[in-house]
Amino acid sequence: CLLQLGVNLLSSLNIVHVGCAGFNKVLGPWRLQLRLLTGCWLAASWAFCLTRRWPRPAARRLLLQTLLCLSLTFLPELLLWLGGPAVAPATEGAEVLRLSVEGMGCEACQTHVQGVMDRMGGVVGSKVDFKSGQAEIVVNKDWAFDFKDMAQRLERDGYTATLRSDL
Repeated sequence: CLLQLGVNLLSSLNIVHVGCAGFNKVLGPWRLQLRLLTGCWLAASWAFCLTRRWPRPAARRLLLQTLLCLSLTFLPELLLWLGGPAVAPATEGAEVLRLSVEGMGCEACQTHVQGVMDRMGGVVGSKVDFKSGQAEIVVNKDWAFDFKDMAQRLERDGYTATLRSDL
């Protein structure tokens, strides 16, 4: 979790964009089981702490560990609830949007446009081709995807994105 948070922090601060470390997408199907295991571990730790009457410093340390563990466990839902960018949106209910993107002239433009799209809330993934001026993004609109916001961000960088109507 901390490695993924570090990668996300570097990206959100616009320091370096290395993409997703992939933990959320790989571990996503196991989320319920991992949460149950975490809950059992925390319950057992607290039961042990209370029955053995641990000293205050050890109990405080367990409290801090519990708060950190629970905040990391429910971070995606918390971010979504607070209106922040979605983290690892679910692919269930996702749809594909086909776009025309004007203003791309090289591979660097393509990489930049794809990076902007991938960092938007609700985007599961994207493909961009600068030669054809086309892009496809897989989005889950329930995870705070906003096409207008994405188009405005691209426009600030000199690109024009419009939904294709030829389909």
